[in-house]
Amino acid sequence: MSTGRPPAAVFFDMDGTLVDSEPLTDAVILNLIAAEGLPPPRFPLSQFHGVTWERIASILVDHYPGLAGASLAGQLQHEFHRRLLAENPPLINGVQQAFRTASELCTTGVVSSSTRATIAAVVERARLAGSCRLIVGAEDVTRSKPDPECYLLAAERAGADARQCLVFEDSAAGLQAARTAGMFAVGVVGNRDTQGAAPLMYAADIVIKDYDVLAADFFSSFAARP
Repeated sequence: MSTGRPPAAVFFDMDGTLVDSEPLTDAVILNLIAAEGLPPPRFPLSQFHGVTWERIASILVDHYPGLAGASLAGQLQHEFHRRLLAENPPLINGVQQAFRTASELCTTGVVSSSTRATIAAVVERARLAGSCRLIVGAEDVTRSKPDPECYLLAAERAGADARQCLVFEDSAAGLQAARTAGMFAVGVVGNRDTQGAAPLMYAADIVIKDYDVLAADFFSSFAARP
């Protein structure tokens, strides 16, 4: 980052980036596995972060072939949405101020692998509806992150050059999607430990603990990719 001008658009992922909801994703998946009487996973749950429920279902079937044929994606998404509304997980520190500051300078929105209904509910609860100019959700794309489709679509809808866009993401898949789209990608560590944060270090342009660490002129002095 260096002295420059505001980005053409700013896009925030939702789970783990706006709200600390990745533990809910893990819990919903683990509860399904247990309910089916299957052995506990011996693989990292982080592979389920940042991708669509359809992609999560596909990964689960790869590990547990007996789940093939079940309507996993819809079942998982429904339970996640229910628990998200019931448990209301906390926002990532400083995200409201960061989101509102960005929205005063350029088109700002949410690009997530969650459904539009879930995204809208989180945006409303976070009191960011008045600042959120666009939402791209799972229904809007055919390919899950790390494919860049969602971010390229967001840039198109914002009328922005992808190379002039700024993205906040908490998963390696999401960061890869943003960077493949040509956008500047900021990794948000949140409550991850050192081991959990390691993949972000390799996938992001820069990494932050949370939004409280951003300089006051972070958005206004954004320097896009050449």
